[in-house]
Amino acid sequence: MGDTAASGGYYISMGCTKIFAEPGTLTGSIGVVSGKLALKGLLDKVGVTTDSISRGKNSGWMSSLEPFSTSEREVVLATMKDCYRQFTEKAAQGRNMDLKDLEKLAGGKLYSGIMAKQAKLVDELGTLDDAVAEAKRMAGLKDDDKIERLILPKPRSFLEGLLGSPMSTQMKLAAAETVKSAAIGSALSSVVDQFGGLESIIRLFKEPAVLVMPYQVQIK
Repeated sequence: MGDTAASGGYYISMGCTKIFAEPGTLTGSIGVVSGKLALKGLLDKVGVTTDSISRGKNSGWMSSLEPFSTSEREVVLATMKDCYRQFTEKAAQGRNMDLKDLEKLAGGKLYSGIMAKQAKLVDELGTLDDAVAEAKRMAGLKDDDKIERLILPKPRSFLEGLLGSPMSTQMKLAAAETVKSAAIGSALSSVVDQFGGLESIIRLFKEPAVLVMPYQVQIK
């Protein structure tokens, strides 16, 4: 992350030596949440049937069909607790705080930027520009030295914002195979197939060069 970090929403206090936050920034939220959707009942209603083969007591713990079994729930809770332990330990180390003091501020609690500075979760109040200026100073650069900013995620084009994010090819194929087995699959799969063409159109506006084949392959 470099030497400084700034946030208009969330931050992670690892990998930097100074953190900036705007006064109204939501800061903190050190917590772990996990879960899944069990869709078997819904799929049964639309006539979709699925067969699965698994090996091992907890091999199906991330299945989207059935709820967690008792042993699977224990595995999920143990995984969450381990993730939370690693997160809090690294955050405490990054902020030079005692782990017990950090844990009092964690647990999913949220703070404004002002409150976070008082709790020593951030170092300075300021904007992204303030953080960039401080990073340039720490790097020995002049105020008027040009720098390149890499903004992630990359801003979407007008067409992408208008049409929304298309399905990936893998998601499109998986969805098509699922709905084709249902009574309404014929109509739904036709709609899903349109995402392929939509994805190509959006890439024409997004990429500097796109190779497009003069034909399309449809599997029926």
